[in-house]
Amino acid sequence: MSAAQPVEAARPVEPAQPVQAAQPVEAVQPAEAARPVEQDLAGRLALVTGAGRGIGAAVVEALAGRGARV
Repeated sequence: MSAAQPVEAARPVEPAQPVQAAQPVEAVQPAEAARPVEQDLAGRLALVTGAGRGIGAAVVEALAGRGARV
């Protein structure tokens, strides 16, 4: 078995250049983005990953409250 080869020293990299968007991006107003969606989910099935705690658990409660099977 041969010995491990030494790792090369870190080299500086060139800074990234800003990217120009092909089309202007429209800003979403916070009030629009935070508007709750009212939808009846009765009989619908929802799969939530990370549902055991934190945000995932809150999502499960919200979906179940609207009638979804989670």
